[in-house]
Amino acid sequence: MRNQRIHIAILIFWIILPGQGICHVVQSPAPTSCLPASWPPARPQKDSVLKETYALMTDRSIYISGENIRLRIFNRSSEAVRSLPWSDVLHVELITPNGTALAREKISVGPSGGTGTLTIPQEIASGTHYLKAYTSWMRNCGPGTFTYLPLRIIDPFTNSVLEVDTAGSYTSYPGLLSADQDEEPAGRLLCALQGGEYGSREKVEVGLAWNDPARSAMLCVSVSMEGTHGAQYGSGPGCSIPGQGEMDFIPETRDVAMTGTAVSGPEEKPVPYAIIYVSVLGEDDNFYCCYSDSEGRFYLAFPDRRGREDLFISARHEDYEDIELLIDQDFSNGNIRLPSFPVLPDDSDRILAAALSVNAQVMQQYAPGSVRDMASPEKNDPASELNRMDPEYKGDEMAHDMGSFYGQPSATIRFDDFIRLANLEEYFMELVHHVVVRKSRSGKELQVLGNHPDLGVFKPLVMIDGVAIFDVESLLGVAPGLVERIEVVNAPYVRGDVTFGGIVNVITRDGNLGYIDLPSSGLLVDYQMLLEPPGGPPAAPPEDPHFPDLRNTLYWNSSMDLDPGAKTSFSFYTSDAKGKYEILIRGYDDTGKFLEKSIPFEVK
Repeated sequence: MRNQRIHIAILIFWIILPGQGICHVVQSPAPTSCLPASWPPARPQKDSVLKETYALMTDRSIYISGENIRLRIFNRSSEAVRSLPWSDVLHVELITPNGTALAREKISVGPSGGTGTLTIPQEIASGTHYLKAYTSWMRNCGPGTFTYLPLRIIDPFTNSVLEVDTAGSYTSYPGLLSADQDEEPAGRLLCALQGGEYGSREKVEVGLAWNDPARSAMLCVSVSMEGTHGAQYGSGPGCSIPGQGEMDFIPETRDVAMTGTAVSGPEEKPVPYAIIYVSVLGEDDNFYCCYSDSEGRFYLAFPDRRGREDLFISARHEDYEDIELLIDQDFSNGNIRLPSFPVLPDDSDRILAAALSVNAQVMQQYAPGSVRDMASPEKNDPASELNRMDPEYKGDEMAHDMGSFYGQPSATIRFDDFIRLANLEEYFMELVHHVVVRKSRSGKELQVLGNHPDLGVFKPLVMIDGVAIFDVESLLGVAPGLVERIEVVNAPYVRGDVTFGGIVNVITRDGNLGYIDLPSSGLLVDYQMLLEPPGGPPAAPPEDPHFPDLRNTLYWNSSMDLDPGAKTSFSFYTSDAKGKYEILIRGYDDTGKFLEKSIPFEVK
């Protein structure tokens, strides 16, 4: 075993749930969003039943800094909302009681909910923290309608503690769930163990029966030390869907979206009907665009994009030269104050926190993969996003192999195959037969030639290293020695409601954009897309018996859904940590009744 020094500085805070009311917070209004073409969707007539809300459940209620918080999201919206093409992205943040965000993720959700993971940063203040969850739509109703879930987090490496604050800013305390009182779930949800005592690294078989012949159940299962399963589930009041009126935020219906406003001049007057260009940089490149609406607002969706992406965003309008793009904040930054009540723990809590701290530090040293349980995301196929008008064009089939968002180009001119010419304009004149350089009142322009009449109507998409540019003369001034090749697509492209008369992409040898000046409206943005698909904690000990196994969560299944009358089973292995443990099963039946079942066992 490595000679690593384990630091234990336990600072524990017991969460006291207050009952007093707290004043309401109203977010600052934002400009009206530009709506997608399919907006609004058809909906039922009864507006009173249209409400969007979510419930969160986590694998534990107490964590050590550096660990993962694993969560199951239940879509508790009204049935009418769940039947609509509504929100499919939930924003989840780990925050301090004063609202400071420590970690943020965007998690894919559907009619039944979703699952995700947040990693707790290290070197944070110990105390009561919260998970805050909301959709883009729920931001219209303010932070008082979000879902909040209190968690205890301990950082053994710092003496910093959260300030005691018994005040807050809510009309009601974040709701906690309790087992349904109308119908005792014990008779419907049965769980059986073969025994109550197990040895270290022993396999545990669990049988589960759902004895309801008419209803299905959506459940999550967590196994961890006794005392770590507190009130780790919460729900919020949700946000109603009004029948009419302006909206500051609209639902993200096609994965993560970006909204903003195109403005011009010192008075920031809206620029209507500007073309917004977004280039995704990197190996998995892509391109998106749209028009701003009559108020300068724009809405761009990024289907199937995951992780963090570098985006270059710019805008163009024939009648405006100094366009500025104002990108909306993708996370809610409304001021909030949630209660924080540190209380000295009793001896059992002190012992539990010490054990969790040692276990977490050992596992971070010997099994770093268990700290961040991330499965490798599948690569996207960006070329499938483009709708080509040429019925004979086959570029999409080779998009992934070629590495460009538009797939295989119609023509590729590699500079090393020819003698060196004086400048880039000569290359277009002598070698790039699908493109001509034309002079206009505003300067030089490129036109793509081909059999499609629309190529003479619409301007081409001109790019360098996949980034849209508007100054052709600047492009023609790039030194030929910097360029590896020019790719041309001589077929019209339709991207949303924007049509391009082909594509001309100049690709440099080093991806340096030819050192040209990019559009003045351009912004380089590090944008957060969907959370990469999470994996569960290891359910078995390490293969090497000499490696310690001190998992704080022995088993986590976020999606154990059962049909009426179904029976199933699951298994996991105990760890080297001896003591009392608990299997906790929670969820809902299809009528919305909350279910909970706990089964204790001991590792000796």
